[in-house]
Amino acid sequence: MLPDFANILSNPYFAKFFALWQSNRIGEDLPSRQNIKLRELAGFVENMLVYNWDGDTRLTSRIMGEQVAERVKLAPQDVNWMDHIAADMIIASKHWWNDLYNQPCAGAMEYSMSYMDGNCKIGQALFLPVQHANGQLHVYALNQASNVYRVDQPRSSFMIGSDLLKTCFFNIGFGLPGSGGDIISHKISDSAGPA
Repeated sequence: MLPDFANILSNPYFAKFFALWQSNRIGEDLPSRQNIKLRELAGFVENMLVYNWDGDTRLTSRIMGEQVAERVKLAPQDVNWMDHIAADMIIASKHWWNDLYNQPCAGAMEYSMSYMDGNCKIGQALFLPVQHANGQLHVYALNQASNVYRVDQPRSSFMIGSDLLKTCFFNIGFGLPGSGGDIISHKISDSAGPA
């Protein structure tokens, strides 16, 4: 199923995360990192990432929740997430991240994740922009993974999007990228689990 705003927010976990983000906005401005209290994030931090995007090839995470780190078996400073995107999804992924940061807007993603132990899961994520004191934009992401839908041979590193990668944008008051429509990139192979 294609992620959309109503669909992702029908999950109470994502709805609460969005409500927290929304409650920290001042007027129509993006939330400021200084206004978000760490204790407010306590119920989410284990499945959160805070992303930095260099606009070209490096998507890194300043913060990686404990559950995420356990799933990918790496520390935040060791991961350039673009190195783990399926080869045929890299160009679309770069465009998506550029648009997410340049607009700014919110986003959702549904994706396959092939882990080092061979387990394959479908994940969903909600991406929300936050302004930091230095003026830099970071994206706070909340992730949730499903049950295993397939077991492959163990691999040397995790892979995102080899079976499924669907994305969309949500207008949070600044418009949408490009023509104003959602940007959707997806690939579903015959061997993919639930789509």
